[in-house]
Amino acid sequence: MSELISVILPAYNAEQFIKESVESILAQTYNNIELIIVNDGSTDGTARLSEELAVKDSRIKVIHQENQGVSAARNNGLKTAKGNFIGFIDADDQAAEDLYELLYKNIKKYDADISHCGFELVKPHETVKFHDSGDLVIHNKMEALKALLSGKKVEPGVWNKLYRKFILTNVFFPVDIKVNEDLLFNILAFKNANKSVFEDVVKYRYRFVSGSASRNPEVLKQACDVFKVAKRIKTELTDPEIKNAIEFFYAGKLLNILKIFKSEKYFKTEFAGELRRELRMIDFSKMSLRIRTLRSLLLDYPLLYDGFIFIYNLVYSKNQKWK
Repeated sequence: MSELISVILPAYNAEQFIKESVESILAQTYNNIELIIVNDGSTDGTARLSEELAVKDSRIKVIHQENQGVSAARNNGLKTAKGNFIGFIDADDQAAEDLYELLYKNIKKYDADISHCGFELVKPHETVKFHDSGDLVIHNKMEALKALLSGKKVEPGVWNKLYRKFILTNVFFPVDIKVNEDLLFNILAFKNANKSVFEDVVKYRYRFVSGSASRNPEVLKQACDVFKVAKRIKTELTDPEIKNAIEFFYAGKLLNILKIFKSEKYFKTEFAGELRRELRMIDFSKMSLRIRTLRSLLLDYPLLYDGFIFIYNLVYSKNQKWK
């Protein structure tokens, strides 16, 4: 008999799409699945719909909690999961019918701890595929962490992945962080994984919902969360083999945040000052001229940044534009 996969679905005011999401899991060609719906204090019809769906299929378990956020909901699902393998889906997304058949096949065939695949971003007027070359890539621990830090082949989301449950022992989502919580979770998971496998085919549909609280956070809160996650990751990953990748990741995150704080309104804030102090401690000597120039502009001449980028993009072709 096939092994049980636990799929965790956090839901908050998701009555518009949750039925489609649930049906995409129940229709999986790999059918030994338990679907754990965690209703995060919804005020619409999500709770009722979830219970109605559970009555129709015994593979569904519904948990109700007070509104605590997506991380707390996922953690609650993790604590409840009975499967040897863990997957995630968001309440407004859909899985291809063979998503878990593919991920499970690869995790067993290559004796991996994590299996993942490509996905597509569904917008109101277009669909964008992220990876679809058909390639198959096997990573050891350090290779996977490097790829995750760079965003190449290993995406930060949790919903296009299948994890062996044992590597998630004591790995949870940070409940105080609303942005990049998936990235931190994956850093901790891949740190525990000796091998991972990526098949570059699209098997997950990620729906972009305008106005969603989880996908359009306040800019300043987002910046603080990104900074917290970046610092935590730098603390977690200390292996000399990936030191350069960690430094480049950390510098890139801080520079991107500082772009938000380059205006006179924010430049003198305590948070912006902390960012600048952190950046001055990083060795940029081995980084590209572009990154070194960006550092100098944002640290010493922030008010000139927009003008510099405008002139740069006028001089160079469209393919070389600096964003």
